[in-house]
Amino acid sequence: MSEKYPCAAGSPAAARRFARRNLTQMLGESAGADAAIADAEIIVSELLTNAINAWCDSTELRLSARDDLVRIEVHDDAGGEPRQRRPDHDDQHGRGLMIVSALAHEWGFERYGRGKRVWAELFVRAPRTA
Repeated sequence: MSEKYPCAAGSPAAARRFARRNLTQMLGESAGADAAIADAEIIVSELLTNAINAWCDSTELRLSARDDLVRIEVHDDAGGEPRQRRPDHDDQHGRGLMIVSALAHEWGFERYGRGKRVWAELFVRAPRTA
Protein backbone atom coordinates (compact mmCIF):
# COMPACT_ATOMS: atom_id res chain seq x y z
CA MET A 1 0.00 0.00 0.00
CA SER A 2 1.26 3.47 -0.72
CA GLU A 3 0.17 7.08 -0.64
CA LYS A 4 1.84 10.30 -1.74
CA TYR A 5 2.11 13.41 0.41
CA PRO A 6 3.27 16.96 -0.17
CA CYS A 7 6.16 18.16 1.95
CA ALA A 8 3.92 20.18 4.23
CA ALA A 9 3.31 20.48 7.95
CA GLY A 10 0.08 18.43 7.89
CA SER A 11 1.54 15.43 6.05
CA PRO A 12 2.91 13.49 9.05
CA ALA A 13 -0.53 13.48 10.72
CA ALA A 14 -2.23 12.36 7.49
CA ALA A 15 0.42 9.65 7.03
CA ARG A 16 -0.12 8.38 10.59
CA ARG A 17 -3.86 8.02 9.90
CA PHE A 18 -3.10 6.18 6.63
CA ALA A 19 -0.68 3.86 8.46
CA ARG A 20 -3.13 3.08 11.29
CA ARG A 21 -6.01 2.38 8.91
CA ASN A 22 -4.02 0.17 6.55
CA LEU A 23 -1.90 -1.67 9.09
CA THR A 24 -5.06 -2.46 11.06
CA GLN A 25 -6.41 -4.15 7.92
CA MET A 26 -3.11 -5.89 7.14
CA LEU A 27 -2.42 -7.20 10.63
CA GLY A 28 -5.99 -7.86 11.73
CA GLU A 29 -6.36 -9.26 15.20
CA SER A 30 -2.89 -10.79 15.41
CA ALA A 31 -1.22 -10.77 18.80
CA GLY A 32 0.92 -7.67 19.20
CA ALA A 33 -0.75 -5.80 16.33
CA ASP A 34 -1.84 -2.83 18.46
CA ALA A 35 1.67 -2.21 19.81
CA ALA A 36 3.23 -2.63 16.36
CA ILE A 37 0.74 -0.19 14.84
CA ALA A 38 1.43 2.39 17.55
CA ASP A 39 5.19 2.06 16.96
CA ALA A 40 4.67 2.24 13.19
CA GLU A 41 2.73 5.49 13.55
CA ILE A 42 5.63 7.06 15.43
CA ILE A 43 8.15 5.82 12.87
CA VAL A 44 6.01 7.12 9.97
CA SER A 45 5.76 10.51 11.64
CA GLU A 46 9.51 10.74 12.27
CA LEU A 47 10.50 9.65 8.74
CA LEU A 48 8.00 12.01 7.06
CA THR A 49 9.11 14.89 9.29
CA ASN A 50 12.75 14.23 8.36
CA ALA A 51 11.87 14.35 4.65
CA ILE A 52 10.00 17.63 5.12
CA ASN A 53 12.90 19.11 7.08
CA ALA A 54 15.25 18.09 4.23
CA TRP A 55 13.26 20.39 1.90
CA CYS A 56 11.70 17.75 -0.28
CA ASP A 57 9.00 18.55 -2.82
CA SER A 58 7.07 15.30 -2.45
CA THR A 59 7.07 12.05 -0.51
CA GLU A 60 5.56 8.63 -0.84
CA LEU A 61 4.81 6.36 2.10
CA ARG A 62 4.82 2.62 1.41
CA LEU A 63 3.67 0.01 3.91
CA SER A 64 3.90 -3.75 3.75
CA ALA A 65 3.37 -6.54 6.25
CA ARG A 66 4.15 -10.23 6.09
CA ASP A 67 4.17 -12.84 8.79
CA ASP A 68 5.42 -10.96 11.85
CA LEU A 69 7.22 -8.08 10.09
CA VAL A 70 6.04 -4.58 9.11
CA ARG A 71 8.10 -2.56 6.62
CA ILE A 72 7.75 1.20 6.36
CA GLU A 73 9.36 3.13 3.51
CA VAL A 74 9.39 6.86 2.89
CA HIS A 75 10.56 7.88 -0.56
CA ASP A 76 11.47 11.53 -1.09
CA ASP A 77 13.14 13.72 -3.66
CA ALA A 78 15.41 15.61 -1.24
CA GLY A 79 19.16 15.49 -1.19
CA GLY A 80 21.24 14.62 1.83
CA GLU A 81 21.47 11.49 3.87
CA PRO A 82 19.68 10.69 7.10
CA ARG A 83 22.08 10.51 10.04
CA GLN A 84 21.37 9.60 13.60
CA ARG A 85 22.61 12.43 15.81
CA ARG A 86 23.28 12.79 19.50
CA PRO A 87 21.60 16.09 20.35
CA ASP A 88 22.38 18.01 23.50
CA HIS A 89 19.86 17.89 26.30
CA ASP A 90 18.35 21.31 25.41
CA ASP A 91 18.25 20.80 21.61
CA GLN A 92 14.74 21.09 20.20
CA HIS A 93 15.42 18.79 17.22
CA GLY A 94 17.56 15.84 16.23
CA ARG A 95 15.99 12.89 18.05
CA GLY A 96 13.88 11.44 15.23
CA LEU A 97 16.26 8.73 14.04
CA MET A 98 17.14 7.86 17.65
CA ILE A 99 13.44 7.16 18.16
CA VAL A 100 13.22 5.16 14.92
CA SER A 101 16.29 3.16 15.94
CA ALA A 102 14.79 2.42 19.37
CA LEU A 103 11.45 1.22 17.95
CA ALA A 104 12.53 -0.56 14.78
CA HIS A 105 14.26 -3.91 14.48
CA GLU A 106 16.33 -2.38 11.70
CA TRP A 107 16.36 0.79 9.59
CA GLY A 108 18.40 2.22 6.75
CA PHE A 109 18.31 4.17 3.50
CA GLU A 110 19.22 3.94 -0.15
CA ARG A 111 19.90 6.84 -2.50
CA TYR A 112 18.43 6.87 -5.97
CA GLY A 113 18.77 9.71 -8.42
CA ARG A 114 18.13 12.95 -6.59
CA GLY A 115 16.18 11.32 -3.78
CA LYS A 116 16.26 8.49 -1.31
CA ARG A 117 14.26 5.75 0.34
CA VAL A 118 14.40 5.59 4.14
CA TRP A 119 12.99 2.38 5.57
CA ALA A 120 12.35 0.75 8.92
CA GLU A 121 11.23 -2.74 9.84
CA LEU A 122 9.57 -3.80 13.05
CA PHE A 123 8.40 -7.10 14.39
CA VAL A 124 4.82 -7.78 15.41
CA ARG A 125 5.26 -9.57 18.71
CA ALA A 126 2.75 -11.11 21.03
CA PRO A 127 2.55 -9.20 24.33
CA ARG A 128 4.39 -10.75 27.25
CA THR A 129 2.31 -12.37 29.93
CA ALA A 130 3.16 -12.23 33.62
